[in-house]
Order: sequence, then C-alpha cells, then structure tokens
Amino acid sequence: MKEEKKEEKKETKTKSNKTIIIIVAVVGVLIALGIIGRMVQRRIAQGVAGGFLSAITGGRVGVNSDKNKVTYKSDEGEFSFQEGGKLPDGFPSDFPVYPGAKITSSWTSSGDDSKGISVVWETSDAPTKVADYYKTNIESKGWKVTASFSSEGTTTYSFEKGTTNGFVGIAEGEEGKTNISVTIGVK
Repeated sequence: MKEEKKEEKKETKTKSNKTIIIIVAVVGVLIALGIIGRMVQRRIAQGVAGGFLSAITGGRVGVNSDKNKVTYKSDEGEFSFQEGGKLPDGFPSDFPVYPGAKITSSWTSSGDDSKGISVVWETSDAPTKVADYYKTNIESKGWKVTASFSSEGTTTYSFEKGTTNGFVGIAEGEEGKTNISVTIGVK
C-alpha cells in the first residue's frame, strides 16, 4: 500500500509538472503573440486581401503593407502601385528628378510590348521654380520637349527621347506644397 501511495504521489507530481510546463508555454506563446500580434495581423490581412482581389480579377494580386505596395499580375501584364518609397525599376536614370522632392506615390505597368511608369513627388518650392528647373534640365539631359502648356499655377511639358515619351506636370498642391507628376511610356 505504501508503494501504491508513493506511485500515486509520483504520478500526481509528474502531472503537476507537465501542467506547469504547459501553462508556462501557453503564457509564453500568448506574450509572443501579443508582441508580434500586429505583424501577424498585417500578414493575415495582406494574404486575405491578396486572395480576395486575385479571385475577383483572375490574376495574382500581392499586398505588401510594409512597403505600402500593391501588385497585380495576369497573362496580359503587370501593374503595381506604391505609396512613398523609391523610384520604380525602369525609371530612366537620365531623366531629371527635382532636388529634394519627396516621392508620394508611384505606379508601373507593363504589357506585351510597352511599359508605363508614373511617379508623383512633393516639394515646398514654388511651382514656377520647379517649372523652370524642368524647362532647363529636360533638354540638358538629352530629352526633347515636344510641347508645353502653362496656366494659373500649373505647367506641363511633354517630352521624348528615342522610343520613350511622356509628360511632366507641375501644379500647386495642398498646404503650400507643389506636386510634380512624371509619366513615362517605354516601347
């Protein structure tokens, strides 16, 4: 009988130890999930959004909220949109970028035999100063201005170089900012 009681105590102690280990493990996991919960939630949301959009469009949609970027790929081509960030791949290295301007958004698209790139910047400089910069620097970089238009607070230049063409638009934005939009088509 004494041996049975000793065995029972040993089993109870082992069960108690296992229970403590399980409780500690669960608490550890909950703490870890609390710390990385936002990251996990973001990844799940990205996957759900990408899956939902892929089902609707019939293409592959990727959502990356870390980089504020959405991409779409199908048999017809690709499209991506990004808030902020850096110049998209394929943006001509010899096209002038206004000094100190901050990228607010960009998109790229490509199809069978062409690619489109658009970038929007913001600066605190006046629209006339920005327009003067582009008027001088587009041609100094070897691009040809094919047309220009100016109206109250806005200026637009269209340009080309080889099989690449596009336009730059400069306009008054909100809160004293100037918006610069460059759209380029590459064949």
